Amino acid sequence: MRAVFGLAGLLITLGIIVWILKAAILPYNQTVIKEGNKAKEQAALIAGRDLETGLTNQKSITLNEEMHAGHLQSILVTDIIPNGPMAKNFGLLRNDSIVLINDTKVRDISNDDPELAKAWIYEASQRMWTLTVIRDGQQLTLPLPKPKPVAGAPPGAQPQPQSPSSPLQNQLDSIQKVPLH
Repeated sequence: MRAVFGLAGLLITLGIIVWILKAAILPYNQTVIKEGNKAKEQAALIAGRDLETGLTNQKSITLNEEMHAGHLQSILVTDIIPNGPMAKNFGLLRNDSIVLINDTKVRDISNDDPELAKAWIYEASQRMWTLTVIRDGQQLTLPLPKPKPVAGAPPGAQPQPQSPSSPLQNQLDSIQKVPLH
């Protein structure tokens, strides 16, 4: 009889422990996993990498400069991977001619520097910039998908597009925006 009461007490204790773990720890773990996945998506966007394919912005697209009278006029999309990040983020297609990067004319970028213009295009999704292209004779501004809310931001807050600046200014901006805890 003592063994039955001992076993019943042990099973009741074990049941209470499982109930406490389920009620307290499981929701916490689910929250951690959910927030971790959000952070992973944000890190991938900042890194310019697609989570599904693992492709970077640079590897998902081939760009060539379009020159006129020795001056850079636009950047031509000569090849693009359909499920890559540049196609997903902007809807870019082969033969799109990029003429504006976030309202800055490609021809006005740093003394006809095609490599700098290409770098801005690769960074466009990371900075929430728009790209304006000439497609089939029509000018289109390709929007980005709705940005996901930033962790800790009030509901409905959207990241603001940043205007292009020098790499040194970008580094200074990132240093100034580091939260101090």
